[in-house]
Amino acid sequence: MKYVATACSFLLLCILATPTQASLISNGSFETVPNGSTGEGLLPTGWFHTTPSLPASSRASTFSNNGSYGLDPGEDGAFIGATAGDGIRWVAGVSDGAHGSANTTVAGEAFGTTLTELLVAGDSYQLDALLFRNTNVNLFSADKPGGYQLFLSSTTSGAGAALLGALPMVTSNSWQSRSLTFEAPNDAASRPYLIFVPYWVSFPGGSAYPNSYIGIDYVSLVALSVPSPVPAPSGLVLALSGLGSWLTLRFRRLGRNGSSATTN
Repeated sequence: MKYVATACSFLLLCILATPTQASLISNGSFETVPNGSTGEGLLPTGWFHTTPSLPASSRASTFSNNGSYGLDPGEDGAFIGATAGDGIRWVAGVSDGAHGSANTTVAGEAFGTTLTELLVAGDSYQLDALLFRNTNVNLFSADKPGGYQLFLSSTTSGAGAALLGALPMVTSNSWQSRSLTFEAPNDAASRPYLIFVPYWVSFPGGSAYPNSYIGIDYVSLVALSVPSPVPAPSGLVLALSGLGSWLTLRFRRLGRNGSSATTN
């Protein structure tokens, strides 16, 4: 009987061992960095600025808990006392004045990444992230609530990018989960870049300047569409076939042994 239990356990593990869906965004927690450089305007490995020619002070920046790359929390009076939502790093960008969630152009301290694979036109996707609002009036006076718009682009500059939607705004200085579900546009196959654009929301109690400075961390993008059935790997088919043969032989031997014992 113990052989049957072992075989059943093996079969169950084979069935349940289904791989989880991988994110289409690489380095979504911003932990991997190219070197130990410090200062403004630096991004982690695999991420780019849409306007790299701007001064460092006008580009999105990386913050590290220990100051090992980019900026220290609290530098320039921003994100005082904050730590990363996941790992030790996060990225933050300042909105471009009164750039709201409905604007259809890439602006402000926008940044992006190359998707690990092209989106499929008409398929549904979900982007998840942690957002953090800077509430300290720093040199940008960027303390408004805000969030990030998502664009799909054929260029790293974001020219002619297609607006996918916006992650809902955050209003407090703590990490909050935000999600956006969208359908890939018809020309998604020609748009390999996903671009994040900070936006602001008018809110009582903020500064007189229409800017927000929003941290983002733990970013992932997965397909929601039901994939086509995938044939079982040949190795698994062979293993299950072998298991079936072994069980058949085992039961035959048990049957013969039982018959011999009854005769004796």
